[in-house]
Amino acid sequence: MSWFGKDTLAVIEVMSGPMDGMRVNIRKQVVSIGRLEKYMSCLNCGKAFDDGSKCPKCKSPKIKAEENDIVLSLDKYASRIHAKITFEGKRFWLQDLESTNGTWLVKGESMKQIVGKEPLGHNDTFLIGHTYLKLETEGLK
Repeated sequence: MSWFGKDTLAVIEVMSGPMDGMRVNIRKQVVSIGRLEKYMSCLNCGKAFDDGSKCPKCKSPKIKAEENDIVLSLDKYASRIHAKITFEGKRFWLQDLESTNGTWLVKGESMKQIVGKEPLGHNDTFLIGHTYLKLETEGLK
């Protein structure tokens, strides 16, 4: 049985942690992950933040409300705005968004903290807070 729908690029599965078993179909080029459902984003510098009428980084009033696509609301160790996955150049990329506890790529028994962007392949596992997630791309065209 395939978990992929017509427009699905990939599936993220929570492998362990407070939301074990959750599966999310990825249908967008950019997918944000965090503990908050909604947050603010600066249109001037790109900084993401909890709330307010001005960007805490550049003080611009040009902001917009955004939502995390994958909400890890039960993981208190996940940052409100933690990481993002982008699909570009026929590859998936994982990027930490200045989270408190970092984002980690899991390779067997070793873990590598994400600095900048890291490529993600089929069945790659990563850690956000206390939640292990896996990218499934089987059937990707």
